Amino acid sequence: MSNKVILEKEQIQNIVTRLNNTSCTIEDIALELGVNRKTITRKINEQGYVYNRSEAKYECLNAPVEKKPIGRPQLDEEVIKKTYAIPTYLDKALRRKAIEEDKTVTDIIKEILQANIEEIYFKNIR
Repeated sequence: MSNKVILEKEQIQNIVTRLNNTSCTIEDIALELGVNRKTITRKINEQGYVYNRSEAKYECLNAPVEKKPIGRPQLDEEVIKKTYAIPTYLDKALRRKAIEEDKTVTDIIKEILQANIEEIYFKNIR
């Protein structure tokens, strides 16, 4: 049976206040609550707090950290995976372009292919 501890937003605020204003440590609080130190740290970060080392305290960024979904993303359309050999310089350029445009390499490749394959080849296949 799991003893899962659910920490509400107010509890996290109280924990952060204690950490910032007393000599209390995350380890002390984790021991009190009967949870792992990493659990406390993760919950603090999820509520948008970041540890400022120069001030030696937690600060709120006002926005909780968005949890990333686990696993592969669901695709909107039917896809097929293919492997193609391309020169290393093209691969590096492709990755740079993807980073600069904040897109995936797959998105960049799809855009390039769709822009360069004539419409007549798409007839009756979509």
